[in-house]
Amino acid sequence: MRSDVRAFIKLGLVDITGADRAVIDTEEAVLSYLIERRLILDEVNRYVVPVPPPARIDRELVAISRRFDNQDVFDLALERIGFNENDLRQILVDDVRREAYLEQRFGNTLRDDARAQLIADWVNTLSERRQVVRFDQ
Repeated sequence: MRSDVRAFIKLGLVDITGADRAVIDTEEAVLSYLIERRLILDEVNRYVVPVPPPARIDRELVAISRRFDNQDVFDLALERIGFNENDLRQILVDDVRREAYLEQRFGNTLRDDARAQLIADWVNTLSERRQVVRFDQ
């Protein structure tokens, strides 16, 4: 959903440095990321990938909150995008589990570009096995 795209952008939950900074292109890049993220998480949930320790999630949460001027501004940003702290914690748990699965499946000894290509090819096979429909404006 567009609200999810904007939430991930506002909270800095996705790296968009490689994306064209035009709003439309940025939103398209984040939408593609979120679709791929969902496909990967569906695979992660098929296997036993442990939930990360709460301390790890606490560190991630603090890192995100520090992107804002203070705690009140952070809380207001969460409220405006329709998230609460538990929603954000679940996203962080899913992201850590996703990364653990990708590391287990593809390792981390390959060059970044080679690993990224392997993952992209694998995600394409996931897309082909499921019906992914994008509704644009």
